[in-house]
Amino acid sequence: MPTLDVDANVHLPFPHSDWVITPLPFAPTAINDAGLIVGNLNNQAVQFQNGTLQVLLEGSEAEAVDVSSLGAIVGSIGARAGLWFPLPLVLPDPPVGVFEAAAINKHLAVVGTCGDAEQAMKWTPSGGWEALPPPHRFSGELPAFAKDINDAGFAVGFVDTGFVHDMPPVLWTPDHHAAFHWPGIGIGGDGVHINNHGDVVIFDADAARNVSVLHLDATVDSFPSIPPLLLSVDGISDEGRIIGTSKVNGVPRAWTFYKNQLHWLDLPDGTPFHPTGVNSCGNIVGRGLNDAGFLFARPLPSRCDGAGVVGHK
Repeated sequence: MPTLDVDANVHLPFPHSDWVITPLPFAPTAINDAGLIVGNLNNQAVQFQNGTLQVLLEGSEAEAVDVSSLGAIVGSIGARAGLWFPLPLVLPDPPVGVFEAAAINKHLAVVGTCGDAEQAMKWTPSGGWEALPPPHRFSGELPAFAKDINDAGFAVGFVDTGFVHDMPPVLWTPDHHAAFHWPGIGIGGDGVHINNHGDVVIFDADAARNVSVLHLDATVDSFPSIPPLLLSVDGISDEGRIIGTSKVNGVPRAWTFYKNQLHWLDLPDGTPFHPTGVNSCGNIVGRGLNDAGFLFARPLPSRCDGAGVVGHK
C-alpha cells in the first residue's frame, strides 16, 4: 500500500484538559485498540497508524467504514462491498439488492443492509450470505437494518415499523436468529452499537430522549444526565464509554459519557465536531467541518480507560 506524504504541521496537537487533540489529514470513521484509524480521503479508503497514512487501494474509488480488533477493514470498493485483511477482497453480490457494509468483527463477519431491498444481511467467509430477519412478532416484510457486530458474533440493528417512535432495536444471535428485542423501547435514530460485552447503546425515541444501554439479560440502564436534544449516539467502547452529539443553544455539540461523568468534546476553534469511533482506551476519532479529521487521545498510561489496551499497562 502506498504511503502518503503529509504536512508535518497537520499533526501538531492541541492542549485539552482530558485529551490531546490531534488533527488528522482525512475523515476518520473508526479506531481499534491498536490505534489503527481508518477513514476516507478524496474518494480513497485510507488507514493511519503511528503517524503513517496509507491508501488501501491505489487508483480505485473506495471507502473504509469500520476496522476490527485484528485490523481487518470493511467498506466499499467501487459499487460493491469489500474488505482488506490485508489485501483487498470484493465481496460476492448478495442474493437481493446492493449491500452496504456497516461493521466487521475479528472473525471477518460483516453486517450491513441491502438498502434498496431494506434487508439486514450478514456475510462470513465460511457461510457466505445470511439474511438477518426481524423478530417473529413483526411481519417478515418489514424493513430490517443491521448496524454493528461484536467479536462474539452478536449483531444489532433495528426494525422500521413505519412509525418514528416505534422502531425497536433488535439483536441477532451468531446463528442469525433475532433472539429478542427490548419491549417498549424504540430508537431515536439509526445509530445502534454493541461492544464485546454485549452492551447495546441507543437513544430512546420517547419524549425524554435518554441514552440507554441495553444488556443481553434484557435489562436496560438509562442515563437522563446526558443532555437532552440528542442528535446521535455514535458508539460504545468495551470499557463502556459512550460517544454522541446533542444540540446546545441551537448548535451541535459532541460529548462522551464514562462512569457517570459527562465531558464535552470541543475543538479549539469552536466549530462542531462529530465523533465516529471510540476504543477501549477512550481515544475518540471524528470529523469537524468539511470532513476535517481529529483524534482525541487519552494521555498514556495513567489516563487510559482500560487495562490491557495496547500501549497501556
